Amino acid sequence: MLNVNYLLSLLCSALVVTLASGGLSGCSSPSPPPEIRIGVIAPLTGDSDARWGKSYVNGAMLAVARINEQGGLMIDGRKLKVTLTFADSQGNPQLALNVARKLIARYNVDALVGAPRSQVAIPVAALAEIRRIPFVTSMATHPAVTRGRQFSFRTIFSDTFQAEVLARFAFHDLGARQAAVLYEVTSDDNSSLAGLFKSEFEAKGGQVVAFEPYVSGESDWTRQFQAIRASGAQILFLPNFGNEVPRQARLARQAGIGIPLLGGDDWWGIETGKDRAALEGGFFSTDYALDLDSPQNKAFVAAYRERYKEDPNDNAAHIYDALGLIFNVIAEQGRVDSESLRHGLAGVRDYSGVTGTMRFKGSGDPVKSAQIIQVTEGGFSVVKTMEPSQHQ
Repeated sequence: MLNVNYLLSLLCSALVVTLASGGLSGCSSPSPPPEIRIGVIAPLTGDSDARWGKSYVNGAMLAVARINEQGGLMIDGRKLKVTLTFADSQGNPQLALNVARKLIARYNVDALVGAPRSQVAIPVAALAEIRRIPFVTSMATHPAVTRGRQFSFRTIFSDTFQAEVLARFAFHDLGARQAAVLYEVTSDDNSSLAGLFKSEFEAKGGQVVAFEPYVSGESDWTRQFQAIRASGAQILFLPNFGNEVPRQARLARQAGIGIPLLGGDDWWGIETGKDRAALEGGFFSTDYALDLDSPQNKAFVAAYRERYKEDPNDNAAHIYDALGLIFNVIAEQGRVDSESLRHGLAGVRDYSGVTGTMRFKGSGDPVKSAQIIQVTEGGFSVVKTMEPSQHQ
């Protein structure tokens, strides 16, 4: 089995490492054997999202193992195996752009996947459009990743849809008419979701009575919480990264704010019991849950547990789906050129992935199922599911 720590240690100055059929082939430029080449951009080292690097690698390697163990994918009458080339973005937009250029020019990849944060995915998507290389982001939700682009797609829902789901749930299911929002203003992901939620909630007849920005790293949020408490809000929306939300929840409670908490898909990454306890009773949106009752998810979870001796998270599930989507298109098209891949991705109808059923209709944003999750004493519990037919 692939040793992920060994992989991370082998990242050379190019910050790129290639793996074929589950084995390491080195950091040198590959020769052109008959194979399907996919570039995976992920935060494998660095201070930002590197804690998720292992899950990206695990999910990707599991996806390619499933194909290669069957002999590969049929292209022009013969089966070709898939080779993954991992590139370390370190969560840095400029570095992600640099390694994406290298994957295209030096490694001649047929498609790009990953780039899980919006600030990283947006420049990669722009490059993919110029170079006409299909790009499927696994976790980036900002509308700008796919807006106006022909070659960029995502397997997760966009912030536009996520905001609508959350606003609808807050207004209709929780009965809230006044909402407060605390959001990290320098983050593309957080500020985008905050603004879109505000628009959607107000469009449904609600009122956002406190819209409070902050900058990551600030230690004193007294002013923001005083404003939220005084606003009369009936819910507090925290569309922020999972490493900051638990502290925000604790400080809100200490400030006397006892209203329900609502969050976005980044809450999925809140893993420790202490941090989850701070959010107990709160709700968040996602398109993946470990206990999703579908044959695809059950098979994925079982295979992941058998291979890695741990549960998968949403990062592993989404990179698995990003690759699975591409493999499905290649299998149907029988071709791997960029135009065939782009056309095939744009034409996907009812692809049943681990994270739900998805289709593309006129854009790179999937129409897919979504879940509202409640944080409970025992973990996460699905309380509401929306299928594609309900929000086409």
